Amino acid sequence: MKANMTHNDIFGEAKWIAPTDSGICPLIRKDFHAEGVISASIDILGFAAFVFYINGKRGSEDYFLPLVTDFEFRNAPSGEITAHRAYVSHYDITHLLKEGRNSLAVLLGDGWYTGRTGMYEEVPYGEKKLCFKITVKTEKNEYTVISDTDSLWRESYVKQSDLNFGEAQDFTDYDDSLLTEEIDGEVWQSVCTARAPETNYGYSDCPPDRVIEILPAKKISERDGVALYDCGKNITGFPSITVNGYGGEIEVYFSEDLNESGELLEKSMHRQKMTYRVCGERRVLEPAFTWLGFRYFTVKGKVESVEVKRINCDIPVNSHFECDDETLNWLYNAFVLTELSNMHQGIPSDCPHIERRGYLGDGHLTCRPAMIMLDSRTFYEKWIGDISDSQDRISGHAQYTAPYTHSGGGPGGFSHGFIKIPYEYYLRYGDDTPLREMYGQFLEYLRYLEEHSEFDLVVSDKEGEWCLGEWCVPMDKSGDMLAVSDAKPGGTFIPPPFVNTVYYVKSLELMIKIADLLGKEEDIALFKDRIAKKKAIIKAAYFNPNNGIFAGNQQGGNAFALDIGLGDERTKKSFIAYYERYPYFDTGIFGTEIVTRLLFEYGRADIACKMLTADEPHGYGYFKNHGATTLWEYWKKPRSRSHPMFGAPAVFLFEYILGIRHAEGDAGYANIVIAPALNTPLRHASGYITPDKGRIAVEYTKENGVIKLTCSVPTGVNATVLLGSKKVDICGQDTVCIEGLAE
Repeated sequence: MKANMTHNDIFGEAKWIAPTDSGICPLIRKDFHAEGVISASIDILGFAAFVFYINGKRGSEDYFLPLVTDFEFRNAPSGEITAHRAYVSHYDITHLLKEGRNSLAVLLGDGWYTGRTGMYEEVPYGEKKLCFKITVKTEKNEYTVISDTDSLWRESYVKQSDLNFGEAQDFTDYDDSLLTEEIDGEVWQSVCTARAPETNYGYSDCPPDRVIEILPAKKISERDGVALYDCGKNITGFPSITVNGYGGEIEVYFSEDLNESGELLEKSMHRQKMTYRVCGERRVLEPAFTWLGFRYFTVKGKVESVEVKRINCDIPVNSHFECDDETLNWLYNAFVLTELSNMHQGIPSDCPHIERRGYLGDGHLTCRPAMIMLDSRTFYEKWIGDISDSQDRISGHAQYTAPYTHSGGGPGGFSHGFIKIPYEYYLRYGDDTPLREMYGQFLEYLRYLEEHSEFDLVVSDKEGEWCLGEWCVPMDKSGDMLAVSDAKPGGTFIPPPFVNTVYYVKSLELMIKIADLLGKEEDIALFKDRIAKKKAIIKAAYFNPNNGIFAGNQQGGNAFALDIGLGDERTKKSFIAYYERYPYFDTGIFGTEIVTRLLFEYGRADIACKMLTADEPHGYGYFKNHGATTLWEYWKKPRSRSHPMFGAPAVFLFEYILGIRHAEGDAGYANIVIAPALNTPLRHASGYITPDKGRIAVEYTKENGVIKLTCSVPTGVNATVLLGSKKVDICGQDTVCIEGLAE
């Protein structure tokens, strides 16, 4: 997964080439001769986006290439120094070649590299360009076909390309024969050479974007030549539209929801649009360079048929959960669909349409459930590389996004993912490689937090950057973000320095574990000293000694403190009593995970389940009962309806409802505990996860005060099963059935 190769290592003498008009989405072509081919392969990399064809056939099933990285240095206003990498795509193309003349055609479009992504004014890395090398082995010899000035280009059918907002395509002056037939010198022009990027090259086994599912498009209505379709759930991908015999324009608009009149809800459209001009031929119309985020869409124009392709990174779901509560079932399914809908081009995004950025705040909240529920190891290996690259090598600043794009966040809470995500990778897979490689970078990040602290509170970030603490706290009926929750009028918003300093302590606590693992005992005393100082200032600044409450208990203030071992028995009692009285969420993205986890840890699964299933005013039941199939950005009135960050508690379906957890000191699920929470309203639950060693499955039923539990573990896994006062040890390939009291 490392990118430590040079241009010559992969491409040899191949040149970076580009069209002479940088504002055009070009079709670049090179013909070559082949006879008696035994094998053939291509190494190809296009900046910013590319699709390639061999003899008129698509060269691979992969979409939205290349993988997004911090491609190379760009003259961004941040002034920070980061590392850079680029992943080359490698394919076997033997089956696509023919005897005699062959044609390689590459369609280039805009994307992250060019900075033309629509949502923000991004500083581009550069203009579109391409490099490739075809290696052909014949019965007689081996030779290469490379990108050079013998390649030709012409304008393609893609007239406008925007990663966020869609494309405009025009087929009135285009024919598919341009991919294969003899080149007309009047139509094609010579390419020019382009500057070779200064970056580290490599290959990646990160799962690419592919078609995961074909969905029927149900026509809901048709009025004035505009048909409204529903694909049944909120997804990423696009409609695949077949036209035949129609000349004119096809317009497609997208939305995540409908308004009260049954039309596309404007604020959920996010300005996404596809436009096609056709001239009567039979053609399948699809975007070339981007996906859309939607459930509903309209098509204006005469079409023959419509189906929907759901597309995201090709990551299998290797878990299952179900129980007798439909909201908890909804939470599992909604998290999986939302997370997959945000896995594109090798990064886990905050939303698949508005920003598409790999936020570390969202990422550290969701990486644990994503690693447990999805077969996502190589995906996270790739993203951890991006996280490492994104750090400023001068100040130690850990960015809010990876790959870095200018975005909002906070230095303690959001950037906590800089340490947390590699550590969760270690816990899940038992592989400490990222921790060893990034240990020095972790220390630099901690130095940055110290330098942005005053009186031991983290109070600032780089000048000009946001300095958030909590984010996306509950919203009132008008849809405005509140300074306080609906459940608790009065008071103030939970202070950002409080949140950021709590997360600094959480980072230090992880560093003690990492240092112990890596044999860095000399650093542990320093980490403990810093923890003591940070806890002391948090207590001095935010603790009320008269009632044991932290930060006015705004948006889970007590929970933040308890999570790092602060507070006394009054704090814990106040925390539990508050949510016993108000069993729904008054928290934002960080507090929601912390509050839920602590309730389970404190043995109050009954309250946790009430909160998880609540409808009003804030809970996952609200999402479900309002027809959502994915998680929202806010508890109510969402801007985005595909935001995975509030799905962090979905992991507790496995860790506490089913009870599958790491034993103390375990990594990689070699030694586990199976201890389902008994004091829930559930009468039945079942499910499994699939670590590298194999499936771990749990199922139980409760009836007449008795629980019957069945669990199984694979070879290489030792499990301690705890059921009330009963304790049973099992090992690989054992299946046990245990019966005990359900209370």
